Amino acid sequence: SGNTSNPSGNTDTLTAPTDLNTTKNDNGSYTITGKGTPGATVTINNPAGTKIGEGTVGTDGSFTVTIAAGSAKAGDKVSVTQSKDGKTSQPATITIPADQPTNIGVNFGTDGHAHVTGNGVPGSTIYVVTPDGDSIVTGKVGDDGKFDITLPLDYSDAGDKVVLVQATDGGLSNPVGII
Repeated sequence: SGNTSNPSGNTDTLTAPTDLNTTKNDNGSYTITGKGTPGATVTINNPAGTKIGEGTVGTDGSFTVTIAAGSAKAGDKVSVTQSKDGKTSQPATITIPADQPTNIGVNFGTDGHAHVTGNGVPGSTIYVVTPDGDSIVTGKVGDDGKFDITLPLDYSDAGDKVVLVQATDGGLSNPVGII
């Protein structure tokens, strides 16, 4: 009859979730969003494999899952799977971002250099890069939670665009653009 047997079972697979994004909420929890198969259950596991969040993909193919404060830290690679009708996707991973620098300002010194100032996590590294991602200069956040980074003259003209990224415990913040 032309039918062939498949001893390994059903070959239909569920694709891994896509378009993953994560943001830190004011209360310390994280919200993870993405796309998946409508009606599928989305499970988020920490690097040790422990479930730290679960939700359902909506009819529009998108999902939002909040994981509790303390269940993941900056730099953790969490896995996101979806399951439906007895099938589970391969995991997609997303890295939990570090906190973004805050209270960012730019002042110009008497020497013509721009100074980028702000607040961050003490001991973290602040990377100043071009909008294309090329490194310009780095600086450290002091024990008081403040930073003051002097930019080279090439990047000290009014209207020059730079991007800040904070690295904390192996995690990178989402980029913050400034002019």
